[in-house]
Amino acid sequence: MGLIDNVTVTVTPEVESKVESFSASSEYSGNPIANAFDGLYRDVYVTFTGPVYITDAIESETTAGGGVFLTSPSVSKESSTVNAKTEVENTGSADASVTMVTEIVDGDSVVASQEDTQTVGAGEKYSFSQDLTVSNPRLWSVDTPELYTVRSVLKQDGTVIDTVETTYGIRKVEWKRDGCYINDERVELVGTNLHSETYMLGNAQSNDSIFEDVKRLKEYSFNFIRMSHYPHDPAFYEACDRYGVAVLDCLAGWQNYSDSDAFKNNTYEQMRDQMRVNRNHCSVVAWEPSLNESSFTTAWAQNMHNLVKEEYPEVGDASKYSDKPVIVSEYGDWNFGGFDSTTRVTREPKHYSDAEGGDKGMLTQCDNIQSSFAFNRGQSWYGATAYWDYADYAGFDVDKLTFCGVVDVARIAKHGAYFFQSQTDPNLDMSKYGLDTGAMVYIANTWASDSPDQVQVYSNCDEVELYLDDQLIARQTPDT
Repeated sequence: MGLIDNVTVTVTPEVESKVESFSASSEYSGNPIANAFDGLYRDVYVTFTGPVYITDAIESETTAGGGVFLTSPSVSKESSTVNAKTEVENTGSADASVTMVTEIVDGDSVVASQEDTQTVGAGEKYSFSQDLTVSNPRLWSVDTPELYTVRSVLKQDGTVIDTVETTYGIRKVEWKRDGCYINDERVELVGTNLHSETYMLGNAQSNDSIFEDVKRLKEYSFNFIRMSHYPHDPAFYEACDRYGVAVLDCLAGWQNYSDSDAFKNNTYEQMRDQMRVNRNHCSVVAWEPSLNESSFTTAWAQNMHNLVKEEYPEVGDASKYSDKPVIVSEYGDWNFGGFDSTTRVTREPKHYSDAEGGDKGMLTQCDNIQSSFAFNRGQSWYGATAYWDYADYAGFDVDKLTFCGVVDVARIAKHGAYFFQSQTDPNLDMSKYGLDTGAMVYIANTWASDSPDQVQVYSNCDEVELYLDDQLIARQTPDT
């Protein structure tokens, strides 16, 4: 299997002359999947540096450090503090006096800055820790995805020798018994699972395609994604930051566990790398340091728990709570028939495939979704839910799709997408973020020869009217 993640290679002057070609491979800890094609299908960057530079978080191998690590230890609407840990390495033969200037930038304005000078010994690393205070900050949440740029500028003898810019949203995340709180306000996280795959491109989605995927997903009311079951392209996380979609970030692998040291060490390393890459994304509200549907040991799980706390010390310790919130990581599909789930339907009529299809199939999918969603919402432990799955996907068979998506593999919506959309607030206006939200109405009927005479309408309005040839058929309020 080829490399499936982005790669950044930092090249110092000592090894620059050796850079003639680049190749990479990746070891994967889960089952092979038919849609993970071979070769490089994500961006690869080669970064050339001087002898003194801001490190890369993975290349540095520094626990809870390396590169730029941003946290918000104090958050309020009146004033927020952002802590920037920035690691500098001196690969030269002489000590270097360097100055780190960190700025929080809002558009063209610098709203906070901090400057510190330190001598970094030859062959050594030093981590700056700087607190920056922002007055009256624009806080990030799923309905207000406000973003800043944190600019890290390294100077030596008054000359800029390295610069790193990081997109960052200021927010506070807490998990309580009744769910997720962002900036001290409970947020209902209505989510879905997402495979990194689309029609004709497989996993080799362009960044534009990824941003459009997340934009449409948010407009269908999903404000939470479980990145099942592997690190996704960085563009997914960037899009979630931009459009206000909270993320549960998952360790790679499923239905497979080996108690060998080689396997376990591989999973530990992968989790550390994943956290170092994605930790600055404001959209990440929880980590899933688990192997999906796998019989791992208690010792392995405890090691993973400890590892996450080491890499991100501010992560809350859920084990101290006797009443924990629950994230329903998958629902709405398997429990309605397994491989023969009645949730697995096509937009096209039944004769198109082995799966049920057309209006009959799509309305059955909607019924399954509605009953599951209502059950989850009614539980005291309801923290967040993630429907399985947002889009039809290739799954484990080269020549067969799994049709449980509320959109098909080409991202054309089934009725289920509009059911979810009907659960949103009709007064929510996110147009300033480039999103089409607000009041909606959808007739879940394609007017085909076999379409039902009883018409279902999905809407978030108080009342709807149905017309046929300009004649009023009925006026109705929502079902109870």
